[in-house]
Amino acid sequence: MIDANDPTAREEALKGRRIVAWLSTAYLVILLAGFGVYTFWAAFRDAVPDTIGVLPIGVPFFGALGATLISLVGVTDHRKDWDIGYRYWHYTRPLVGAVVGTIGCLIFLVIVRAAAEKSASTTPDDLTFCVIAFVLGYREETFRALVKRLVDTLLEPAKKEPDPPANPPAPVQPPAGPTA
Repeated sequence: MIDANDPTAREEALKGRRIVAWLSTAYLVILLAGFGVYTFWAAFRDAVPDTIGVLPIGVPFFGALGATLISLVGVTDHRKDWDIGYRYWHYTRPLVGAVVGTIGCLIFLVIVRAAAEKSASTTPDDLTFCVIAFVLGYREETFRALVKRLVDTLLEPAKKEPDPPANPPAPVQPPAGPTA
């Protein structure tokens, strides 16, 4: 965070914020240019596979796009309290967003397929996966916390109930006599 009393620290934080702003803007321009090339250049689109494994090719793109947009939001929301310690996190956001979006969609697909075995539901379309990837890239920190809780729940040993005492205390008897 910016120390208002230290001009050197303040200048360093503002410089770091500017770098993140420009880098995130460059990422956004590159992503949008790639989207334009893919959309309007048929020869390029034909050369790129439609899927990566079982997921649409757009999943990593939309995960990276969501991550880039949240970095730009962070630059504007934290203009007065920028924390230079997050700079490397912002530098890698598009890559992390692409990976988180992809992994999140794979998890979603596993859940949908498991549910489909029990009902007559169908597999979601490509647009659904792209929207999920965007949202997960945008809120990757929330997604990571959710996955951490899930993994902790699955892998932590079950909490054992404490053993009852060997000699349980005798029940307390009310005093004998009249009651009011």
